[in-house]
Parts: sequence; structure tokens; C-alpha cells
Amino acid sequence: MHYEFAVIGGGIAGSTVTYELLKRNKKVILFDDEDTKATIIAGGLINPIMGRKMNIAWKESHIFEFAKNYYQEIEKTIKSNFFIEKNIFRPFTTENQKNELIAKLENDKNMTNFILKIKDGKIYNFSNDSNGGMLIKGARINTKIYIKNIKKYLIKKNSYIKKNIDENKIKLGKSFFKIENFKFEKLIFAKGYKEKLKGFFSYLPFEPAKGEIIILECKKLNFKEVYNRHASLIHLKGNKFYLGGTYEWNTWNTLTNEWAKLELLKKFKKITNLNCKVIDQKAHIRPSTLDREPFLGEHPQHKNIFILNGFGTRGISMAPYLCNLLVNNIEKIDKIPNHYNIKRYAKYYNILHHS
Repeated sequence: MHYEFAVIGGGIAGSTVTYELLKRNKKVILFDDEDTKATIIAGGLINPIMGRKMNIAWKESHIFEFAKNYYQEIEKTIKSNFFIEKNIFRPFTTENQKNELIAKLENDKNMTNFILKIKDGKIYNFSNDSNGGMLIKGARINTKIYIKNIKKYLIKKNSYIKKNIDENKIKLGKSFFKIENFKFEKLIFAKGYKEKLKGFFSYLPFEPAKGEIIILECKKLNFKEVYNRHASLIHLKGNKFYLGGTYEWNTWNTLTNEWAKLELLKKFKKITNLNCKVIDQKAHIRPSTLDREPFLGEHPQHKNIFILNGFGTRGISMAPYLCNLLVNNIEKIDKIPNHYNIKRYAKYYNILHHS
């Protein structure tokens, strides 16, 4: 069988780019090893304001609206509900933060698209914070439902195969690539942190960050939004809440640790003194990068082999925009900006292969 595209890796990047290719009537197969994905364990939060400096999370501020429209379109196509608009409350933890935010709003008009309200004093009865805070326009996707239902959709379209692909067994022809009995014109690798372990793009400077999360049961916590205070407390359903996450750099296992649970509970106690019970703990590995920007582009030596990776903590928000951008680039519609293009690390490949 002859196809135009093979996508290797079924997390947020691989699943979304396969959907994008089908949307453009391309013949494509997604190869997915069904291993634990960072996507499924992630809280699925789209938070436009990040970091201590309270900056917009993306270089292109329209990414939020792009993601929202894209996910809502997918919901209709695959007949599934997974996208939820959710306000995010972020308390001011220092006296200066409010003034800093007001100054930012005056200097960057894009900020006003995301800051819904600045509040003073104690906002929530359950909360230990009493210096006010900001209400941010945010969203979340239920990542489990998203991945599960997009997989069903791809199966229906004969575009999904459950299989772990060994790169060494891919036959590189002049005009096609052979994976078992299939021929493909182009390959897109979207394997997350595993690309660093073994892959065509393992030369790139990945800095994987292991993250742990806990699921809490908190009967007296009546809060339906997101509380963002050095961790994200996200209401799931009933009296269950997601709290994440921790950061552990260059660790390659997904075992859970007691220290991570204690660190998260400490963060929870900063938010509220209410009692809670830990009912689950999970770990995943985020495919972060040296400069915290994604990896997109074509392999420096092998033509028609592409990468879509390195989304880090912003995978949910950036996946629609970056998948669209990569496919546009492959079809010669758009150029990949330098800050995403893997050409910025060409010297890493040259050093590795010419030393």
C-alpha cells in the first residue's frame, strides 16, 4: 500500500497532525505504540499567562483563539466533547505583582485579551491568599477523552496502526520510505521525549522534564475553576481535583516518588487548609527543549523526514497551531519561523556528523 504520510507517535502532536492531514485529504497512517503519553497525564490546561513575570505564554498571541476554534471543530468532526472554557484564578503572592501586571497591561495590549479582571483582597473563603489576584481567560481539554476519541476516528478512517516503529528498520528509498509492507512519501516523527533516546532527530538538544501529578478528593472544596499558584489545581468532577505538577530534569523513568507527592501537598496547603485525600499519583515525561521552544522542520540530511516535537508544558495550547504550521510548510504555503525551526540547531548535527 502506498501512502503520502506516516506519522510516528500518537500523543497530542501525532494525533493532531494526523487529523490535520486527513482534513486536507492526505493518505496517512499514524503508528502509535500506545505507551503512556505525557498528553494523557497532563492536566490539559491552556493558560495564556505563564511564569513569574506574567508573560503571554506564546510568541504569537493568537494561538489561544486558534486552539479554541480548532478543538471545537474537532469536537464536531469526531462527535466528542472534550474542550472546556475555564477561567483561571492566579493570586498575587507579592505586593508588587499587581503593579507589575497593571504596567504590563498598559504596555502590551494583547494582555488585555486574557486578563478578565483584577481583584483585590480575599477572593475565596477556602483560600489562604488575601492579596487579590487576576482572573485569566483560559481553557482545558480532557486529554483522555481527546486521545481516545481521535484514535477511534482514525481507526474508522483506516489511518491508525498500533505498532512500535524501529527507525533502524525503516528502508530509505530515493522517492519513498518503506515500513514493513507500506510505502510512504514523507515521515513525521512526533515521539515526544523518546526521540532523544533513539531517532533521526536525537541530535537536537532535548531537556526532558519529568512531571508528577496527584488526584485529590476534597469534600469541602467547592471550586469549579482553576487555581494557579506555583501549581494548577483543576476541578475534575464531583469532589475530585487534579494538582500538578513537579519538575525533575533529565530523568527517564515514569515511576512516582514520595517526595513529589509531598511537594505537591505542600503547594496545596499554600492554597487552602482544607483536608484532602490523595487518591492517585502519576508521572510523565515532558519533551522540553534547551531554549523552551518547539522543534519543527525537515531533517538536515534526509529529505521528506520531518519532526514535530518539543512542546514542553504548552503542548495542549500549541498543538493545533504548530501542526497546521508544519503541514503548511511541507505544502510550501508557510515558512517555519526561526524560533521553531530546527535549523537553529544545525551546528549540533554538523558537529555530531563531522567530528
